[in-house]
Amino acid sequence: MKKREALNRYVKNHYGMELSEFIKQKVEGESLYDYEIAHMLHVSSYYVCKLRKALGIQRSDGFSRRFEETYGPDAVERFKKCTMVFKYASKASRVGGREYFRINNVRSSKIDFDFVLLSVTREKRNNFFIIPRRYMPKTNTALILGGEPNRGKYAQFKEAWGILTQTSNLGEVSQ
Repeated sequence: MKKREALNRYVKNHYGMELSEFIKQKVEGESLYDYEIAHMLHVSSYYVCKLRKALGIQRSDGFSRRFEETYGPDAVERFKKCTMVFKYASKASRVGGREYFRINNVRSSKIDFDFVLLSVTREKRNNFFIIPRRYMPKTNTALILGGEPNRGKYAQFKEAWGILTQTSNLGEVSQ
């Protein structure tokens, strides 16, 4: 308790507020991580974590803050507008000896978006497909994973991160 009292005095002297108010402001208002607050207070991040939990304050979402620091103001909102979340099977289905993921595109047909970003985890490896909207059907589709790795309708979009930076002809995708 002595450590907490000393820390409370330190915060009052340097920041003009109670320790609980300070932690709440830094976590909820500024989205700082425990280690960032710990650095400001010259204590361990473990101690800040214990204090935060004792005060009933949830961990911050520092990702959004850092994303916007890197990509500019409103970057999170702009990214959300550019991407979609689809319902899909969490496990690949097997039909006729081939594996595929079923993607339901019905609800998104009325929403404006440029690309579909799919993350497929197989055998502890993540594969990403960056598919321009014009290649997606209006309703359902199946992303086939079996067979030869570079064959199939969507094979050209596997790990095709370059098309996100292209501004001219999005139809020309190179492997």
